[in-house]
Amino acid sequence: MVSKKRGTVHCIEHTDRVVKAAQYICKKEKGDYLVASLAALLHDIARSMEDKGLCIDHAEKGSELALDILKKHKISSEISDQITYCIRNHRSNSRGSTLESKILKDADKLDALGAICISRVIASSLQSNQYYRPIFDSKIPFEKGSETRSAIHYIILIIEKYNNGNYFFTKTAHKLAKNRILLMENFVSQFKKEWFCKFK
Repeated sequence: MVSKKRGTVHCIEHTDRVVKAAQYICKKEKGDYLVASLAALLHDIARSMEDKGLCIDHAEKGSELALDILKKHKISSEISDQITYCIRNHRSNSRGSTLESKILKDADKLDALGAICISRVIASSLQSNQYYRPIFDSKIPFEKGSETRSAIHYIILIIEKYNNGNYFFTKTAHKLAKNRILLMENFVSQFKKEWFCKFK
């Protein structure tokens, strides 16, 4: 199950956004709409279990739970295998061997960019025991390994990952991400100006 707390990082709204993004990307990339839609709908079904320490990998456990659900709804084994493959591999860095698995990865990553990214990183940095960190620490240089030291450092890491290329697997997702990355870059730039009192 995803978190029942609305507005949290892995909540029902996140799932809804990932489903809509996956469906949009799928249409553009000519993937299997049913597989992409159901994989996106069920991709975080075991997320709260991982958060509570009830499983090690929510992607692996989620694929098992999803298979039971798909069987109950009499989804064919061929389609079920494709869906559970997407779910099992959605958090890994591997490219995946199916278009639909790439679509799910991209849809999930897309929801971690832009205004959503900024708000969730700052919120989790201040509220989460697991990810607690200050909003910013000007004494820490911007370098590899510093991303866990502040929310702003983490946001900069995400921007750098995108700008280094190969962050997305589909052209559609890469195109959709451009405006979100631009917003993040503008936010960081403005934040630094205000933090360091640069008035010009």
